[in-house]
Amino acid sequence: MKRHYLYLSMAALLIAGCAKENNRPAVNADVNIVLGSIQTRSITDKDTYSTNFAENDQIGIFSTGLKADMANALYTVAADGTTVSSETEYQFGESAASFHAYFPYNAELTSLSAITFSTPADQSTETAFNSADFMTATATQDPNTGSTVVLNFEHQLSFVKVVWSDTENPATSVAVNGILPDVTWNGSALGAASGTAVDIQMWEAKTGEFWALVPAQTISAGKPLFTITTADKSYEFKPANDVTFSANQIKTYTLKVNASETVVAVSVQIGTNPWGNNENFNGDVDEVVVPPIELISAQQGTFSAETELAPATGLTGCKIGGWSALVVNNNGTVAYNSEVDAIAITATGGSWYQRDLVWRSAEGIAKPAKYQLKFKVKNNSASADITGDDIQIAVMAGDLSTNVFFILNDATSGASAYSAAGPEWAEKKYTVNLTGESAANLNTVRVVFTPKTIDAYTYYIKDVSLIEIK
Repeated sequence: MKRHYLYLSMAALLIAGCAKENNRPAVNADVNIVLGSIQTRSITDKDTYSTNFAENDQIGIFSTGLKADMANALYTVAADGTTVSSETEYQFGESAASFHAYFPYNAELTSLSAITFSTPADQSTETAFNSADFMTATATQDPNTGSTVVLNFEHQLSFVKVVWSDTENPATSVAVNGILPDVTWNGSALGAASGTAVDIQMWEAKTGEFWALVPAQTISAGKPLFTITTADKSYEFKPANDVTFSANQIKTYTLKVNASETVVAVSVQIGTNPWGNNENFNGDVDEVVVPPIELISAQQGTFSAETELAPATGLTGCKIGGWSALVVNNNGTVAYNSEVDAIAITATGGSWYQRDLVWRSAEGIAKPAKYQLKFKVKNNSASADITGDDIQIAVMAGDLSTNVFFILNDATSGASAYSAAGPEWAEKKYTVNLTGESAANLNTVRVVFTPKTIDAYTYYIKDVSLIEIK
């Protein structure tokens, strides 16, 4: 099949070269398409925003009025970035024809009435950002005046920039929040943004400068518009007034944290062609307070008659997201005691891992960090304590058949800890260091309470929590 080549007007000379052809009738002539304005995908100058096509960029075109109309005809940019080609030739009839083009190409589109584009949520790389540059063009050409069709593309999304000017506290990532990602173009007008709102991850195009493309829409005042993450904190920008993003316009926000931990945001007007101008407005940014991770919440560690103690005969078989009573061969008892609203544990035989109260956290919620394990303990003895090391406490990887102990307090390696228990309630606190642990070790976390030795006493545990230290 003959490949039909078209030319991009990357210089005025190409346009001028078509003038002679445009002065004579072109009835029955091949359609010659030229992309007129340089508003294309690959941004090559990050200061002026001048742009060029990249090799293998693909454009889709619909037409009406040709002998055989284009129906999502595919045109591909060549290596030189100045020519495009199609596998099919298209010819004019005797009257004017209209053309509707869009970029990037979508092979699944079949109708001009519903050219749809879904904005990618991850624009954190240059390639991903470029893939979000949805553009359209329309033209009408009368073959009696020539066969060259000039398509002037316009950006149909809004170009959003965040400049983080706090060089002492650099941003590691920025997201545009609550964006409706989907747009539809019918050949003449752009429909309202739709779909399920997403947070769009921006691309750091230059040091401290983050870019994203978003559909035209309005974000209500008071809602978090941007989330800025630094090495140790996150911040949110909540505009005091409604913010409108418009197609083919740039909006730039310059953000900086001041001494009182408030970030002042100023939108800077940009007038660089081919993107349109934009208004200015001010706003404030608040620090985001991220709640600590609760591997055992205070509610989960408060015992009552309704507390479920799942029976277990091994550490790896304990219930995920709950408490287990682990007893092997009647080597002890683990049960709720209503007189003290606590779990009572006895040891009559076996090893430490055969008569335990065990918590196994839900999957995937732990992260590398330091946590505080807190609980209250006592026993039914009359003395202040029995041995000084009455209760054994272990915090372990929850999924592995081989025991992996996490570091407690100031220990240099993972191991169990031991606590005295007497006739009065005593609150105990341990720092659990999970900062260097692998994702496999942290998928679930086990907390084990057991009498250290076999004796005649009953030990009581209550008010347990394991919460991230912020």
